[in-house]
Amino acid sequence: MKKVLYTLSSLNSGVAAILLTLGLPLAAFSQAGSYESHDHPKEFLIESIENGVSKLKTPTGQDVVYRELVTLGVPQLLSMGKGSAVRGTQNKSAECPTFNLIYKDRLVGRGKGFDDPSFGAQRAEVLEAAFAYISNMIQNSGSADIMIDVSNGTIPSNYTGQFAVSKPVYTVSNGYNQNHVMKHILTGTDPNVSNPDGTIEFNFNPSLNYFYEYPSEPGGNQFDFYTICLHEICHLLGFTSNIAATGVSEATTAPQMFSSYDQFLRTQDGNPLLNGSSVSPTSNLISNSITFDLQNGDFAPVYSPSTFSGSSLDHFDNTRSNGQPFLMNPGLSRGQTVHYLSHEEAMVMQILGYTIDVGVATSVNDEFSSQYTDNPVVGELYPNPSSKDKPVKINISNVKERDILVVVYDILGRQTYSKVIVNEGMEGGTYTAVDPSHNLAAGMYIVVGSTKDELFNKKLIIR
Repeated sequence: MKKVLYTLSSLNSGVAAILLTLGLPLAAFSQAGSYESHDHPKEFLIESIENGVSKLKTPTGQDVVYRELVTLGVPQLLSMGKGSAVRGTQNKSAECPTFNLIYKDRLVGRGKGFDDPSFGAQRAEVLEAAFAYISNMIQNSGSADIMIDVSNGTIPSNYTGQFAVSKPVYTVSNGYNQNHVMKHILTGTDPNVSNPDGTIEFNFNPSLNYFYEYPSEPGGNQFDFYTICLHEICHLLGFTSNIAATGVSEATTAPQMFSSYDQFLRTQDGNPLLNGSSVSPTSNLISNSITFDLQNGDFAPVYSPSTFSGSSLDHFDNTRSNGQPFLMNPGLSRGQTVHYLSHEEAMVMQILGYTIDVGVATSVNDEFSSQYTDNPVVGELYPNPSSKDKPVKINISNVKERDILVVVYDILGRQTYSKVIVNEGMEGGTYTAVDPSHNLAAGMYIVVGSTKDELFNKKLIIR
C-alpha cells in the first residue's frame, strides 16, 4: 500500500536536506526549514448484499463494524461529549456540510491526545476551527462522520517523523471512485452507518513542538497545527490518488479501482496518466512533470519526483508552482503557515464535485477587503456565475460620475481586463461591464469600479 509522506527534512546553512521517510525512497528537495512526514493509507471495503441489505466487508470477507458507533450512534456520542458537530457559520446564507467528529481517546478515556488535561481542549479547538473553515467553503448540505485518533498503531508512539495519518474509506468498485466522506457530503446519505467515513490519526510526540494559538503565527521552531489539520482534512475530502508505484490500483481486489482525483492526472504532453487500468510507461510516475487538469486550460503541478515515494501524486509541488505555496505541498517548515487553499486547490475541490465558495476557500474576500472599500453604489453583477461566452452586466444607476473605470483582477491580484463605462443615464442604469469571451478563463475574479470619488468591488465567477 502506497504511503503519502508529508516529508520531514532539515536544512542547515544551505547544506543538502536530510530526509526521514519511514524507510521509503524520497527525492531530496532544497527548501529551508524542517518538514514532517505522514503515512496515508486507505481502507478499501467490498460491498456485499445479504438478504437485500447492503453490508461492507474487508477484502478477506470480514464484517466491518465499529462497535461504539453501532452500539451508541453518532448523535449519542456527541451528546455524551465524546465529540463535536462542526458546521460553518461565516457568511453562510447558503448550505454547508456538518462534520461529526468523534474523539476516540475521549471515548475510551485515555487521558492523552484530545483527552489530555493540559492540551486536549486546545488541540480540539484548533482542529474544529479547521473543519469550520472547510465547512464554510463547501456549499453542499450533507455531512461526514470522522473518527479522530491519536498515535497508537499506524504511527509508532515514539516516532517524530510524522504529523498525522489520514485514512479515507472506499467501497471497492472498478472505475473512478468517491470515498465515503465525499459520498456522505455530496449525497447526504451515509455510505456505512456503522463505521466512520474516514479517520485522522495525530502524532502528539512532544518533541514535534506544535503551535496551537491559531490564528496567531508560530515561532520559528514550531509546527503550525492548524495547517497540518487542513492538509489532512483535504486528503479525506478526496485530494488523494489510488495509483501504486507499479502503475496499477492500490486496491488489489479491484485492479481498475481508482480515486476520482486520478481521473484528472495528466502526463507532460497533456494525455491522461492512466491508460485503462494502469500507467504505461511507469516512467511517467517519476517524470517530475505530472499535472492535474484544472479544465480551464490550466494545469497544476503534481508532486512526482524522480524516485516514487509515499507522497507521489497525492500532493502539489511548490518547486513547480507560480510562487504561491500550496497547502497540499508534501512538506511543511517550522514557522510556516498555509491557512487557505490556493486557487488551484479550490478548483480541484470543485472538479471533484463539491460546490465551492472560492472566495472563502482562498481568502480572496479578506485580501481584497483590505485593499478596497466596499461601497455598495451598484447592484450585483449578473449573470454571476457567468460563462466564458456571456457578457456580464452591472447596474450603476446610483453612480453620479459620468466615467467609471472597471478593472478585473484574478485571485492573485493580476489585472486581466479593464474598460471605461460612460454613464449616459441609460434606462435602468445597466451596462455591459465585462465581456468574458475576450480573455477571461474559468475561475474567480474581483471586479473593481472607481470614479473620482467612489470605489467599489464585486466578486465574479466565470465557469
